[in-house]
Amino acid sequence: MSTARPGAGTTKTPGQLFALVFGAVYVLIGILGFIDPLVSSDDKLLGIFGISALHNVAHLAVGALLLIGSRAPDRATATQRSTRSAACCITRFWLPD
Repeated sequence: MSTARPGAGTTKTPGQLFALVFGAVYVLIGILGFIDPLVSSDDKLLGIFGISALHNVAHLAVGALLLIGSRAPDRATATQRSTRSAACCITRFWLPD
């Protein structure tokens, strides 16, 4: 008798794979923004991207939401997409660069 739960080992949907990949990227960028040698004197990550501590925290939060969403069933992806869209709008328009 197998102890595996039904559906274990199934492949991820394209939405879940997207959330997994981009969630990992967002978390990585959020972490890299806190590493001093990678931030130039004019607060640019790798000399290219303008950042602040609040912006880094926002990247970590969005990345965490995406990683959590990558494990959610398909019916939860609409809510996850709406949350991600709202978070992106907030970070783009209300947080300083």
